[in-house]
Amino acid sequence: MKRKQSKTNELTIRIIEYLYTLGIFAWRQNTLPVPMVREGVFSGFRPAAKSGVPDICAILPPRGRYVGIEIKTGKDSLRPEQIGFHSSVGKVGAVVLVVKDWDDFLKQFTQLYTELSTL
Repeated sequence: MKRKQSKTNELTIRIIEYLYTLGIFAWRQNTLPVPMVREGVFSGFRPAAKSGVPDICAILPPRGRYVGIEIKTGKDSLRPEQIGFHSSVGKVGAVVLVVKDWDDFLKQFTQLYTELSTL
């Protein structure tokens, strides 16, 4: 029996498929902690990658502009690490969209893509 996907997973897959149809290189960026075991005893978790990275990373043609897409469905909200990451990459010209559903994504992405196409 196939397990039902969460709204966040469904939206993530839909967005990545959409970006591919536009010829945009994009990938899902999972950041899962790695369990630490010392001398056979579990001692906690360590970060596996950079904390705060958006759910989806995309590189927009033709200039290679980085766009992160953070998906927050339901009552989910940004964690401090995510806010910090978004602020840091914004200072060097990257963009991070925080989207709550498909319509929100389409609205934000279409506006951004249109703006960047005119540069």
